[in-house]
Amino acid sequence: MSGVPNSQSRPWGRLALHWIRRLHLYLGLLLFPWAVLYGFSGFLFNHPAIMNSQPIQSFDRTAWSGTAMEHPVDPGASVRSVMTQLESRGGPFARVKWVESEPVRYAGDFAFGKIESDEREISLLFDVLGNGGTIRQGPAKPAQPPRPAPFEVVPPAPASSTAPEFESRLSMADSLADQLRSAAPQLQTVLALPGRPLIITSVPDLLFVVESDGQRWRAAYNSLKGTLTAKPLEATAPLPWRNFLLRLHTTHVYPFSLGSTKWLWVLGADVIALILIYWGVSGLLMWWQIKSTRALGLALLVVSAVAATLLAVGMHGVIHAG
Repeated sequence: MSGVPNSQSRPWGRLALHWIRRLHLYLGLLLFPWAVLYGFSGFLFNHPAIMNSQPIQSFDRTAWSGTAMEHPVDPGASVRSVMTQLESRGGPFARVKWVESEPVRYAGDFAFGKIESDEREISLLFDVLGNGGTIRQGPAKPAQPPRPAPFEVVPPAPASSTAPEFESRLSMADSLADQLRSAAPQLQTVLALPGRPLIITSVPDLLFVVESDGQRWRAAYNSLKGTLTAKPLEATAPLPWRNFLLRLHTTHVYPFSLGSTKWLWVLGADVIALILIYWGVSGLLMWWQIKSTRALGLALLVVSAVAATLLAVGMHGVIHAG
């Protein structure tokens, strides 16, 4: 048969390339269920509303109209207010100077709140820059709370940790927490959220650098707790590469600041997830066009699908039991 290529007449380079392509094809078929699974599950990380048993809805910055959060406090202005209060206290506090050349930032992008009702708990997430947020409806509360087991052995509460080296309590107006508290009643009315008054439960620390007695400190001001804590700047170790890469891998969910670095990174993760799914499906179509590979390819595909299904069911039991 002159139309069938003879492997003996092929140069070794072309023969090697032929088997590399075949191996690529068969490994692609073997990994097809995993590629689709990882791609789809990665996509779910960035889109919490998809396949979520708890309803999630978003609101934009217009919900803050007419409230204190319509124009969130500038982080630099908050730091100046903190420094003014420290100076007014005198003593060691008056010797603390803000290092304005160092960046000021929040430790996180979001603040959190909750609304409790007799039926369920509603959790809210707020963008600290006032760009909007999300509302998550919690599961319905049971008619009666579960009773603790009579044989439980509960360890005593751990002793409180040693206070940081530099610590004080501050209370100031127009902080992020105060703005959220002030805006909460109107937001609850605008969004028609039933239940008791909205409670702000968490805000990110405001991070900045100060100098005192010749030493620099990385200060963290929490406007909800009214605390100012700090650690020596030289004690702030750089982020290890391993930790950076792990956090990079698990960074997910779009921030509300469109076009920001994190937004673009999460968009890239979505693109990769969709390409993985496309790569798998398009690979199936191309494989089916090569009749000589159908039998072995189909066997590999079935084995991989069965293995992936069994492992997924097993992991469901492990995660559910945990």
